Amino acid sequence: MTLSDLEGQAAEIVRRYEYPKAAMLPLLWLVQQSQGYVGPEAEAWVGRRLGVSISHVREVVSFYNMFHTQPTGRRELRVCTSLPCVLRGATDLLDRIKEKLKIGPGETTPGREVTLTEVECLCACEMGDRRQDHPGRAHGTRETGIDP
Repeated sequence: MTLSDLEGQAAEIVRRYEYPKAAMLPLLWLVQQSQGYVGPEAEAWVGRRLGVSISHVREVVSFYNMFHTQPTGRRELRVCTSLPCVLRGATDLLDRIKEKLKIGPGETTPGREVTLTEVECLCACEMGDRRQDHPGRAHGTRETGIDP
């Protein structure tokens, strides 16, 4: 699906908001759902639709870890590397996952099955170390018996 194929849906989304700029997150999500990621062409398209600079769109895309700037795998494995999780073993967990999958954070397995993502927080600090198999909920290695 191309960006021009999304024009009707985009117009409907923008109509829902009093201020067009408020539609940025839903438009970015529309693009990602249809293309799998938000690339530079899509950032420019969203900027034109909303009357904002490409750099502003890029700031939003880079701020939220739910948006991807390149194609990802069928599944995304997120590992929290914030301080509470690091203190409870996240570094070792990430190292084991990297070794098993033979990829690093931000990379995708050759068959496009899994993308490994390092995130700042999964909002479960009291239960670290945490990983999230997206889409899904956060899991601790101790509770789920994950053996990366």
